[in-house]
Amino acid sequence: MRIHRRAGLAILGVAAALVIAACTPNGQIPSGEMPSELTSDATASDGTTSEPPVVETPATPAPLGALDEIMSRISVVGAQDTLQDEQAFREAEQRHREEFLAACMAEQGFTYLPRLNQTVTVVEVAGPEWGSREFAEQFGLGVSTAPSGLPGRSVISGDGIDPNQEYLAAMSEAEREAFDYALTGDWLSLSLDVVTELWEAGELSGRQGCWGRASDAWWQPAQNDEFAAIENEVVAFWNAIEVNPQLLVLDNEWAACLAEAGFAGQQNPAQLRWALQEEWAFIQDGEASMEIVANWDWAAEPEGPPGWIVGEDGVGTLVMDAAAEANFREREWAIALADADCRASLDFAARQLAINHQLQQEFVDQHRDELEAWATYAEQSRQFS
Repeated sequence: MRIHRRAGLAILGVAAALVIAACTPNGQIPSGEMPSELTSDATASDGTTSEPPVVETPATPAPLGALDEIMSRISVVGAQDTLQDEQAFREAEQRHREEFLAACMAEQGFTYLPRLNQTVTVVEVAGPEWGSREFAEQFGLGVSTAPSGLPGRSVISGDGIDPNQEYLAAMSEAEREAFDYALTGDWLSLSLDVVTELWEAGELSGRQGCWGRASDAWWQPAQNDEFAAIENEVVAFWNAIEVNPQLLVLDNEWAACLAEAGFAGQQNPAQLRWALQEEWAFIQDGEASMEIVANWDWAAEPEGPPGWIVGEDGVGTLVMDAAAEANFREREWAIALADADCRASLDFAARQLAINHQLQQEFVDQHRDELEAWATYAEQSRQFS
């Protein structure tokens, strides 16, 4: 398990994420999928901050469908099209978050000085196209590969000088506990299983104090009872598209091809990758890893516990079962190569995209007025200053 030895934060995914991305080896995080690694740049108990989550995106994002375009206006995903766009977007997000935290903490009776001196840089990591055979040869399905090694974009944050250090140092232990609770809630004391359940239920931000509220204010400013009906319609559409007869036929062709290659019992690419992620998490035994790392005496034994490996990116990895990890990777690579070959032989991506966009267009044609009103409200609610 990759351990950052610092507090974690599950960043809420956007409900409008493309279903087509959920069916790629690793497109944008599908709605309801929890990142395997939780990280945060929330203020830690020592007054420092950690790096924000590494955001991985496909080297060449799939073109947007009619509903995608409207939902990108609601969820601000469209603000990240080019590297320059995402750089501006991330800087605006950081300013918004820090200013929101200052106002939110003031409501709780605390002083919080916005960390506007922090730097955030979006970098492009070169590499083969997600889903290509070249990608499969190098990274398998991207399940057991460290995120920092995968092609795509990464968001790198510099801590800067925390203007709150003096204020925090003057607090009593009880005052600091109250401050931390107001800032990040109680979720850090929860088990990984509970955090996962809260994430999947869309309730995690409610346990994250002002930090969770700041995230919601940026990513979900369009929450308004006036648009509850159309929001439910959109959710129902994305759920229904997963079992659309046209896409099921395509999935069945893919599953038959995988079976011929020796990997029977698969349903679709998204299910395959999800199953492998679950297996990888089990092999790594995440909670046990975190407990070992958290309780290790790093001052006395800085080399770390048995199985602790530090990569070129400076991130430590605790290998719980080297043999099991090696066997998993061998199988992941074999499945990935079969998957890439089957996709190519079936022209899977192009056919899937065409069906997806057709269904999106039909939905937008039926609900255009409600969707446009919702998008306009969202754009007016969010401030990018």
